Amino acid sequence: MSQNKSSSDSTFLYLIVLGVVMLFFYLLGGKSNATYVKPYVTKTGKVVKGHVRKKVSTSPKAIERQNYSKGYYSRNKFRYKKTKEEE
Repeated sequence: MSQNKSSSDSTFLYLIVLGVVMLFFYLLGGKSNATYVKPYVTKTGKVVKGHVRKKVSTSPKAIERQNYSKGYYSRNKFRYKKTKEEE
């Protein structure tokens, strides 16, 4: 009888560990880093295909960093080599 009890105990422990691992992956996979944008038409009449858009940062500093980056790259254009297409 002790053989059956230890066997059932290990099976029960295995099921609990398996359940915890499955719950972890379920919760981890539930968070999507992107959303689908439906196809739409712009003001000028251009049709934009549906695509996946990454999430936008909700950090208070995000807009400030984005604006700094835009200014930096427009101020320092000469630092970056032009590709053959741009020449």
